[in-house]
Amino acid sequence: MSGRHVVTVLAATVVLVGGCGVQPTGVTRVGALPTGQGPVVNNTIYFIKDGRLVPVVRPGLPGAPLMPLWQLGYGVTDNERRAGLDSTLPGVGLVAGLPDPSRDGIRPPGAPPAAIHETDGSGTVTVALQTTIRPEKWPRLWQAQIVCTAQAIPGVKKVELNIFDGRPGRTVRCADYRDLLSTATN
Repeated sequence: MSGRHVVTVLAATVVLVGGCGVQPTGVTRVGALPTGQGPVVNNTIYFIKDGRLVPVVRPGLPGAPLMPLWQLGYGVTDNERRAGLDSTLPGVGLVAGLPDPSRDGIRPPGAPPAAIHETDGSGTVTVALQTTIRPEKWPRLWQAQIVCTAQAIPGVKKVELNIFDGRPGRTVRCADYRDLLSTATN
């Protein structure tokens, strides 16, 4: 193809594209910017500072009442750590809400936290850890973090701590750990 043909093809392309009917316009006003609306949900998670339980408020999601247990399972954020907060929980999976995970055929999850299921309406939530250590042998701060975080969820009256062994767990309340609560929460 000669240079003259290339120029002709380019000129034809410019004419076709330029003449497609789209005319330049100015700014079109369409109204106010979109905003998000809906219920605000805050989650309370209990972390440790100076050996005491300290409540931390984080944003939650409507329709995910057991989300605070997920957040507890993931541990403290960088900002929370800089503020002196920590978690005593081991890096194991956390499953909550099932009356007895092993009897329902639920197997421990592969990564923490694994699954959070809705409560059955009884006011008791079951929290199971991926460990072979029975709940009564867990350090009190483990228990307290889990129980107080779970009981901060509206409608939760008590917490059954358990593992995946088919035996009944240990049912407790946050009040059982009042000696570990920071003075700011008493």
